[in-house]
Amino acid sequence: MTFKRLFRFHWHFEWIYRLTKEYKKDMELRTEAYTFGDEIMRKAAERHAQELSLSAEVDTNNNRKLQIFMDQMLDKFENVEIVDNFYTMLVAGSDTSGTQMTYIALALAVYQEYQEKVYQEICSVYPLDQELNITADSLQQLQYTEMFLKECMRLLTVGPALVRKNLATVDLGDIKVPPGNTLILSVYNLHRRKDIWGPNADQFDPENFSPERSAGRHPYAFIPFSAGNRNCPDLRPCSKPKAIQSFEQSEE
Repeated sequence: MTFKRLFRFHWHFEWIYRLTKEYKKDMELRTEAYTFGDEIMRKAAERHAQELSLSAEVDTNNNRKLQIFMDQMLDKFENVEIVDNFYTMLVAGSDTSGTQMTYIALALAVYQEYQEKVYQEICSVYPLDQELNITADSLQQLQYTEMFLKECMRLLTVGPALVRKNLATVDLGDIKVPPGNTLILSVYNLHRRKDIWGPNADQFDPENFSPERSAGRHPYAFIPFSAGNRNCPDLRPCSKPKAIQSFEQSEE
């Protein structure tokens, strides 16, 4: 529905869009989503207020206990910011992650030679005859798997473009963009620039993220989940070893 409106220019005018049947469906879906989200936030706010009234939680070292995401927002943001951030996380934590996992499964099926390398590496770190125990240290050993996942996110990016409104003047060399403009960054094109990724930038190659090729590359040359202060948590291979270890992906 979002893309349907995006590619119908006349629907960009709110008064025209309100006359369509899609608008009615849009409002129904929004109401359903907001009802669900508002209930979660209401319960979180009540729990948070109750905890504050009982005094701040402290551990034996007199340190503030770790808060869940919602509690952190209640501490630091205004109500409108809480709502915006909550729904951003709600969508980003499900839809984009699920789509990226689908792309990864597709890449494993299409590029069988890379699937085998990933499989062998995972089995060497997590043997099939042992209980699966994923830790931060063991994940560090999955170097080729990490390269493969990053290459999936480079060529099969769930967010092909980023949209931002600049709060200050942006200097683009000969062009200076005054505050208040909407800027669109094409992640799709950035991840395929031959001056960054080489003459075979359009080809799938996990070696693009080898230490040798990555040396000297600008840190913002690869931004599948944005970058800087507005960066989103990217996908880590925590849940993937078991899936790749258990199933062989095939184009069929």
